[in-house]
Amino acid sequence: MKFNMYMAMTVNGMIAKENHETPWSDEEWASFELTLKDYSAIVIGRKTYEIMKAEGDFDSMEDQLVVVLTNQFLEEVSTQIVFASSTHQVEKLLREKEVEKALVCGGGEINATFLKAGLIDEITLDIESLIFGKGIPLVASDYVEVDLDLITVTKVSEQLLQLKYKVKK
Repeated sequence: MKFNMYMAMTVNGMIAKENHETPWSDEEWASFELTLKDYSAIVIGRKTYEIMKAEGDFDSMEDQLVVVLTNQFLEEVSTQIVFASSTHQVEKLLREKEVEKALVCGGGEINATFLKAGLIDEITLDIESLIFGKGIPLVASDYVEVDLDLITVTKVSEQLLQLKYKVKK
């Protein structure tokens, strides 16, 4: 089982504005959709789930299983969307479903949780040419330390840069 953390962010490391708004470019959304096709499951947090549900984002997803990591009780909405309360439970559920690789793509808290648990194998960052003075950071914890090896740097467009890292374990 492999986990790749995928996030769009500003040059100063914010993955959303304080109000959770993500004004990413069309190129960024296209990059995300292209990446998503290589994964049979995504892992997101409750806040990201609520935003995606309100926006109707799950309607456009094909066959990806969506695992929402949360401690709050949420009503099951489909067989495509399941809930887990720990990274251990996420791993177990994905192994039972024979998922070989999952995309962790929803929230600074989820990013921190998976990094602290040592579960992230690769990190893909799409860097938009933006700065938010205040916002939600890539990792919601200041006590996460991870060593990375840079794999690739790709200029996706005039305003979007993609960095791929391997996590040193």
